[in-house]
Amino acid sequence: MQLFFVSFAPDRKYACMEKILTLRPELAEIVDFMKTLQDSICHGLEEVDGKATFQEDVWNREAGGGGRTRLIQDGNLFEKGGVNFSHVHGPMPEVITGKLNLPQ
Repeated sequence: MQLFFVSFAPDRKYACMEKILTLRPELAEIVDFMKTLQDSICHGLEEVDGKATFQEDVWNREAGGGGRTRLIQDGNLFEKGGVNFSHVHGPMPEVITGKLNLPQ
């Protein structure tokens, strides 16, 4: 498996994408990586915009998992945008399994 990390450095005009190689990461490591990636993207976009900051809504899924929804709006550069993360698990609703032709 190959993972990539996007970093926004103050002395760089654009994001730097660095490849991180991991053969078999644990689920918790992947979740932490994705949350860190979301943090990095949001921080970089706030710096680029110069005015607006992200508002965060942390949510939980009753059947398992949850996520973080982040919204930026009314900035110098961004009218409205979002950077979201979700990690959900549990039984898949029958409506979805039927549409995807998956076994129940």
